[in-house]
Amino acid sequence: MAYEDANENGQWDPEERLLAGRRIRLLDGEGNLVGEHVTDGETEPYCFQGLAPQVYRLVKRPLIGGGSTSMQVAVVGGKSLILEFGDWMLPAPTREPTVTPTPQPVSPLTAIGGNIYRVSGILVLVLAAGIAVGYALIQKQL
Repeated sequence: MAYEDANENGQWDPEERLLAGRRIRLLDGEGNLVGEHVTDGETEPYCFQGLAPQVYRLVKRPLIGGGSTSMQVAVVGGKSLILEFGDWMLPAPTREPTVTPTPQPVSPLTAIGGNIYRVSGILVLVLAAGIAVGYALIQKQL
């Protein structure tokens, strides 16, 4: 049987749900496929019957992004074993939250003052030129 091993203890607990659609393959000691079962999540456990006494391997692919138990068993004549496959999801990586600064409202006076500051150098030059021209005109009249 395949189940969601929510607490990752490797044992099925009654509150853990059975999983459907999990393919379990039974291989003999040489790696040959002996049997296959796809879980339905309801009528578990499933029994592979008529097995000769030898070492078998049960294989199930782990969940993508998770893990799964795997096992190898020795079958002894006339015995039944209940084997469980627990699947679990690895925790998703956590991301640091992105801090976006909140725009602060700008008063009209601050906006005007900021613009005057940006052009203050030009204003000083124009004022200096005006003073120089005025001084020159005054000197000429004298």
